Amino acid sequence: MRGTPRPPCEWARLREGAQMLAVRHQRPRNPSLERFATSFALLVQGSDMDDRITPAELAREFDADQRLVRRFLRAEFGKLVAPETRWHLDEEQAERTRSYFQSTR
Repeated sequence: MRGTPRPPCEWARLREGAQMLAVRHQRPRNPSLERFATSFALLVQGSDMDDRITPAELAREFDADQRLVRRFLRAEFGKLVAPETRWHLDEEQAERTRSYFQSTR
């Protein structure tokens, strides 16, 4: 025998209490952990980041400072949007950057 069934109002109070506990014990979001999880997921999935070009590679091509390349990229394409922390250029972005640095030489 399990006892008498609980009245509906008691079930509602128990449900509210459980929801309050769940909210109280939620962990705060950790942005760096979320970025790591995103990067790890891309790595495991075998993303196409390997064929992307970095500002460091472009800077070596033109014997220029990486900061100048990144300054051009921010001016041309805007700032990186979170959670991105590194530039990974596609072919079109790399060509526009190359043409700019070739024209300034």
